[in-house]
Amino acid sequence: MKVYSNAPAVKLAVNGKAVGSVKPDELKRAVWPEVTLKPGVNTITATASMGGKTYTDSCKWTLKPSGGEEGKNDSERYQDPSIKKYK
Repeated sequence: MKVYSNAPAVKLAVNGKAVGSVKPDELKRAVWPEVTLKPGVNTITATASMGGKTYTDSCKWTLKPSGGEEGKNDSERYQDPSIKKYK
């Protein structure tokens, strides 16, 4: 997941569950390398504070089910292929 922000730190939540807080890099990108989405509609929310004000942005992404194969987990992990390694 990637969010662009001028704030010193950005918090991410997926479906109301906190994923974590990240400091944006020199290009103003806050990146969470792995985010778990559930099949169906997912609400992604980014929150940052700057100058005593809180800013929030959100969107909804729909993940299509994987086809119901037996033994498959009901969530899928997406990792941006352009991300080599983050600590």
